[in-house]
Amino acid sequence: MLPSMLQSMMPLKQKANAIEQINAEFAYIAYKEDMVVDGKRFYNTNKGWMTANDVSRIGALPRFQGLVFSQTPTNSFGWVLGYLNPVPVQTKRTPGYKGEDYTGHQLNDYDIVQIYNETQVNDGTWYLVGPDEWLPERVVGRVTLRRILRMV
Repeated sequence: MLPSMLQSMMPLKQKANAIEQINAEFAYIAYKEDMVVDGKRFYNTNKGWMTANDVSRIGALPRFQGLVFSQTPTNSFGWVLGYLNPVPVQTKRTPGYKGEDYTGHQLNDYDIVQIYNETQVNDGTWYLVGPDEWLPERVVGRVTLRRILRMV
């Protein structure tokens, strides 16, 4: 006889069609426990057990928890997003992928960068993060500053 936890998972293994889908480029699930049955991984979530099909496990939560400011920064800023891209990433002397003019300056997951300017190139948006150092938009989690004018 199977333990009750495994019995509750049996319908998941037998269903061919998903009953719920997460439509997002990046999403996460929280789970209480996981289990491997017949070589397939299952996660116990707040909605019950789900299969691991099309789920990519990131692992432990990152140590990076944000930044604290005493005043509004002058420039937009961001950090390198390693979960979407292989890290380290390398800056380029010119925006765009056509030239192989990498600077040798490597940035790791959650490294902070200031964004001084941005430009559009055929292959997307690029951020100026230092003198002659460009990064593609897809590798930076950008914080855009909003200026609020106050009348006195």
